[in-house]
This record gives sequence, C-alpha cells and structure tokens, in this order.
Amino acid sequence: TTEATKIPPHYRSYGGFIGIFSSGGPNLIGNEAMSQYTKILYSEEWYKYYCIEPIKYFSSAFVPDDMMKEYNDYWATISGDINNIIADFRNRSWNGQIANYETEWEQYINRLYDAGLDKLVSDFYNNDKFAYYKTPDLNIIWPTN
Repeated sequence: TTEATKIPPHYRSYGGFIGIFSSGGPNLIGNEAMSQYTKILYSEEWYKYYCIEPIKYFSSAFVPDDMMKEYNDYWATISGDINNIIADFRNRSWNGQIANYETEWEQYINRLYDAGLDKLVSDFYNNDKFAYYKTPDLNIIWPTN
C-alpha cells in the first residue's frame, strides 16, 4: 500500500478507476456493464476476432525480474528523449506540418532508434528470456458449459 503522503493531491480519493481492473470474478462494487462485456467477450471468444493480442507483452508474467529492473532503469534514462520525439512528430502531424510522410516516417523511426529504441528492441524485446505471450485459458474464469 502506498503511503497517503506519497500520492499526489489530484489523485487522492479519485474513484475513476473503479471497475476498470477486474480480478476475473464478478465486479460487485462498480462497473456492471464492463463486467458483463468482459464476460461475453471471453466466454463467447469474441477476443479472438476483435482484440489485438501481442506477440510479446512486457509484464512480470513474461519477463524475468532482473530483466524487468534493467529495462526500467534503462527506460528511465531514455524515456524523456523518446517521448519528446513522439510528441514532436505527433504535433507536427496534427498541425499539418509534414509534407512527405514517407520521408518523415523514416526519419522519425531513425530518431527513435538513435534515442535508445535500438537497445530496447535488441536487448529486451528480442531477448530469448522474454517469453512469448500466450492467451490464458479463459474457460477457467468463465466456463463455457
């Protein structure tokens, strides 16, 4: 549990996330519609057709602890540069300041790789220790019979 003094004032007592995260069981305190949606999505296997399933999913379920720590440390050093590059491209795109997307996209990707994305891909994403994502057996949560 996080100490109350460490929570920024604008997040204290904020209930906007109630019902968004589900443990798999019925959601008795909040978002009944989301609970029903999730139940149908999985029990009728709609997720196979309408959800994007990653090849790899960066979470502690698929990444060893030492790699997770190394990744977090590295991300802390490069995230500012990466996010600035993303924001710059996004803003120029939304403001109509990109004349040739083919050329600009190539430059954008190269800038991301030069800012540290190359190491993220080679050392983390392509690392054999980073397990492939496997869709859980959702019949355990919501049996179809």
